[in-house]
Amino acid sequence: MTEQPSHHPSDIFFSHPSIDVAAGVLVAGLLWAFRMDHHDPLGLLNADQRQLAYGTVATATAALLGFGVTAMAIFVALVPGARLRRVLERRRATVRKTFSSTITSLFALTVVSLAGTFLDVARSTPVLRVVIYAVSTIALLRLARMLWLFSNLVAIGTRDRDEGTTDINETPMNLR
Repeated sequence: MTEQPSHHPSDIFFSHPSIDVAAGVLVAGLLWAFRMDHHDPLGLLNADQRQLAYGTVATATAALLGFGVTAMAIFVALVPGARLRRVLERRRATVRKTFSSTITSLFALTVVSLAGTFLDVARSTPVLRVVIYAVSTIALLRLARMLWLFSNLVAIGTRDRDEGTTDINETPMNLR
């Protein structure tokens, strides 16, 4: 069954992960246009502080990556009730794309942050920082989307389980 189009406003953001890439490019372009030297938070730190920041981001992102993989595993293991089955029939591609793009972007941010610990040491490397800001923007937007989606899927699955329902007409409008 093909995915049914929805006209809910959340679909503009939640069904199109390419918006995240556009936002990341926009952030990178604005930072580059306004000259990183004056408006770059990482540029205000010395090399040791930047390495600590990169290491912290890499660690936190790796933990979030683990959360994303776990969330995906839980979702795949769910035995759907009627409402969740209906959502999955209609929105399977969006759900898959949301989880996989989030996991990919978190992995990319982990790699870029680790690269920062090795490359941004003695001298300023504004290009690397622009890339880090862009990838961070993409990862944060995709993580927000995944958390929203996962929360809604769990709510639907929990409601199905709690009510033992088979009525598929009670699915929230924004997930139909």
